[in-house]
Amino acid sequence: MRQLIYIVLFMAGTYTIACAKPETKTPVNTIRGSWKYVGYSGGFAGLPFTPQDSIVYFLQFDETRYTSVKNNTQGCGTYAFIKDTTAKAPYIGLLQLSGESYPDKFDAYLSNDTLTLYPHGFADAFSYSFVYSLKQFDWCDTTAENK
Repeated sequence: MRQLIYIVLFMAGTYTIACAKPETKTPVNTIRGSWKYVGYSGGFAGLPFTPQDSIVYFLQFDETRYTSVKNNTQGCGTYAFIKDTTAKAPYIGLLQLSGESYPDKFDAYLSNDTLTLYPHGFADAFSYSFVYSLKQFDWCDTTAENK
């Protein structure tokens, strides 16, 4: 009987250790860095999150500039971030992009390692989800444009 108790305790301990879910998401507290597009949700029909694997899209931010890489085509520009210190998490503020031709203002939400951008001022737009990435890209050469 005693041997059975030891076996049960050993199996329970092994199960607990083996089945424990490791915490893989490291909290990120800034938009600086590189972000990989993973999907979208919302729109007029209120679609649930839809993973996107046919588009390879990254955004990378430093202190004042950003670069976007979409299917190996690079775009660049500058950005301003207006942090909302009164809002409740995960909303972190308004992201204003300049340099490319798509909506230039986004409400930004940051939760763990996920950045969600929602076009500012729209009631039925899609929200775009990005996860933090360690991949780094070269910055655009803006000196060639100024010649």
